Amino acid sequence: MIERLDHLVLTVADIPRTGAIDLCLITNWSIDAVLKHLAEQGVAVEQGPVKRSGAVGPIESVADGNLIEVSRYL
Repeated sequence: MIERLDHLVLTVADIPRTGAIDLCLITNWSIDAVLKHLAEQGVAVEQGPVKRSGAVGPIESVADGNLIEVSRYL
């Protein structure tokens, strides 16, 4: 995830660990399809959908409490 200085988003894992990273997975699925699939798998979404800046353009994403994020480019 790339944070912009003019739109800083401070995110912290539920249980921060030394050496932990934010992991962002890119999908072609709609965010609604991602949310449905995560719910079917019992994954609680802690954040999102939110719009952010990705490496090659704007993204929309959802994240769990471990800062594993699923995003799609807009």
